Amino acid sequence: DIPTLSDEEITQVLAGKITIFGHTAHTSKNSPRWHHDLRLPAEQNPTIATTFSFDIAVKECTNPDPLVLGFDIKYPWERARFQHLLPLGKTFKKTHRADIFDFFKQEIESWITHNPYLYGPCWMNAIEVGIRATNLVWLISFFYTEQTAKTHEGFWNSYLTTLLEHARFIANYWEDYDAPNNHYLLNLTGSWYLARFFALHSLFPFGN
Repeated sequence: DIPTLSDEEITQVLAGKITIFGHTAHTSKNSPRWHHDLRLPAEQNPTIATTFSFDIAVKECTNPDPLVLGFDIKYPWERARFQHLLPLGKTFKKTHRADIFDFFKQEIESWITHNPYLYGPCWMNAIEVGIRATNLVWLISFFYTEQTAKTHEGFWNSYLTTLLEHARFIANYWEDYDAPNNHYLLNLTGSWYLARFFALHSLFPFGN
């Protein structure tokens, strides 16, 4: 069950305070850090933001000291799943606070800007795309209202384009090499959410 947030928790999230796997860090509009392991200083992260996704090869930390942190790709993946926005969305559905919508819009626009289709670590595999797609559809159910549709039409058009890219990716890169497996099941989950969304709004992006 997705929780709603207290006023104090809302303030922290809107200030860019994000907790991933127990580690709390701050991001900002000017430094979103979508491709970083947030445990590490920015300069200790690899430069992979503009690399073609299937060319990215992440090396594990080989330092024998367990206290020495090495880059872990799971941190940017988790950040880009947008799970931190779900409680905010449920809170918005009850409160309709403009500052909450503005933060949500800022996060999505920032992600779209910094993650062009097939470039960077967020497009490396269909499991991440499927999880993110599922959350993006949930976020629509929270944030898309008659008012936000009227005043933010351009934003929602970009959002729809992003959903189409997610659907295209999953359709072309199924992880069914050892089905059933958790990757394939989450590919199916994301694809189902997207198909249901497109059918509900009579979009049918890939034909009948």
